[in-house]
Amino acid sequence: MKNVILRTKRRLGKRLFLGTKMIKSKIILKRQTLDERLGIAIAVENDENNGRVLCVRIEQVEESSAAQRSGLLPGDAIIRIDGRSVNSCTRIECLRLFADAKLLTELVILPVEIMEAIEKIGGANEDGIYKNMQNDVNMKKPARGEK
Repeated sequence: MKNVILRTKRRLGKRLFLGTKMIKSKIILKRQTLDERLGIAIAVENDENNGRVLCVRIEQVEESSAAQRSGLLPGDAIIRIDGRSVNSCTRIECLRLFADAKLLTELVILPVEIMEAIEKIGGANEDGIYKNMQNDVNMKKPARGEK
């Protein structure tokens, strides 16, 4: 993969829960040529049971790269690549999306500030978000099947 540096991590410890409304940002990576690298090192977390991607997190942004020019930061989580959800991909399919990136590549991300806030409330998963809701507004987690 010449577009990104990959650091594989089986379980990053945090899982994105996208059933709630979170602040997402749309970023356009603009490369000068197809040979120019995107300029990011990523960590891909995948589900061990079905192989689907749970999270793609930016670990490093190269100086003077398309990623740096677009404002990406280490810690940002990538949710979509050119309209395709990373959660609908296997690890290999996700990496192929980066390898096949066009001159203009659209990413939808959760910024690092949001990811840090999610980690503070107990993690980027359903239980962590409900724990925070219970503490803030004394809501109870609905039982399965209850609305």
